[in-house]
Amino acid sequence: MIVKASNTGSSAPLIVRPGQSILQTPSAKFCTYDAANGFRAVADAPRLSEGMIVSKGRRRICVWHAWLNEVPEEAERGEFFAIDLDQANPATLCLTQSAGRVGKSAISDCGTFTLLQANFSNDRPITTHMKLVLLSWPSGDSKPSGKRILIEGKHILWFGFLPEFGEIQDFLVTRLEGVEPRTSLWRIFSKDASSAKQLLEVTKPVMSRSVGSIISCSSKPPHSRTVVFGTEEADSLPSLSVLSLGSENSSPTAVPQTFPLPQPDGAADLKVEKVMYDHRGAKVTALLMERHNPPCPCDAPLLVNAHGGPAIGVVHSQRMASDQTRYPLRHFLMAGYRVFLPLFRGTLGFGDDWAQGNIGSQGSLKGDLGDILAGLDFLQNKHPRLAGTIDPSRTAIFGGSYGGYMTIRAMVEQPHRFAAGVALYGFVHNRWMTYEGGDFTWG
Repeated sequence: MIVKASNTGSSAPLIVRPGQSILQTPSAKFCTYDAANGFRAVADAPRLSEGMIVSKGRRRICVWHAWLNEVPEEAERGEFFAIDLDQANPATLCLTQSAGRVGKSAISDCGTFTLLQANFSNDRPITTHMKLVLLSWPSGDSKPSGKRILIEGKHILWFGFLPEFGEIQDFLVTRLEGVEPRTSLWRIFSKDASSAKQLLEVTKPVMSRSVGSIISCSSKPPHSRTVVFGTEEADSLPSLSVLSLGSENSSPTAVPQTFPLPQPDGAADLKVEKVMYDHRGAKVTALLMERHNPPCPCDAPLLVNAHGGPAIGVVHSQRMASDQTRYPLRHFLMAGYRVFLPLFRGTLGFGDDWAQGNIGSQGSLKGDLGDILAGLDFLQNKHPRLAGTIDPSRTAIFGGSYGGYMTIRAMVEQPHRFAAGVALYGFVHNRWMTYEGGDFTWG
């Protein structure tokens, strides 16, 4: 645990639970506790530390990251740190050098293995996909001794270790292939990171924040394992999946059983269609959302949703159409509008070249704004159902943050293409965005 140093307002320490931020803590120490001796400080925690996780087994390994910049930045540059609390003289170790943008981490129950998410790019921390790195730290060693990059150039949505099962150590990783989520099951065959191998692709992606594990309690072996997780796909709303991972002597299966979950009224009537079209020698992906019951009229008004970021990943799932957490897409669709979401240059999930494709050309007709307008041209001229129905007098554009900026650019550069535009908290100065964001290739 981490204990905040005393301040002028109180003489009592602040105990910070695992995962809680200590971003504003002036100074902190790692402490161990036992009933006989109470708290014992064992090491200092760097300033701006947060996201601490702790192994669940007997060996106590703590992993966390610390930001490099006192001012919160979109680049999220930092380094990963760790401490082995079972050592005689525990010391804080820096696990990375020049990690660039840092994300989540996970640690195996035994404390031997750690997964880290970082892109190791200090020049382009926002527009470079984060890598997934596996570290091994065998018990008794003073520091990690093995490192392997498992995945790079992909947008990683989720990863996590499964409980140890005899000599078996597995973990799951969900990544984006464009807009399609894919989950793979990995296994580590020794105490070294180099032994990790992808076993199979699960047919239903893990889309929940956590995964439940069930190990059979039969009196005689072989024991079996099952994992339970939430999933969602392009043609199905969120559901519960149960996947058998077999026993010590059998192989895991790739096809889970799926059980439906209760959904909001009308959610099943909303659909999300993936479309692809050409612009300046590249394939652009977009999502088209509409109501199917009752059918949306052919000449329904069209709302273009310019997404924020722009370095974000977007999942092709039916839930997108029924979502209302940030933008009320469900209400638009139920009211009879169509929503068109182009994944223009700068979007994650399509490789680093695409993520960096709008550098120096934000809001331009040759770049991301052109990708949006080419999508409207595709709907008007080539879409099998909507060709001939896209009327500028019934087309609007909206978005927040970078999407707000794109809305402003669209209304300035091509006002004849839109009847209205709504810019939500959009910025207006690229150089300011570059300095504030931390990615100095922008602007």
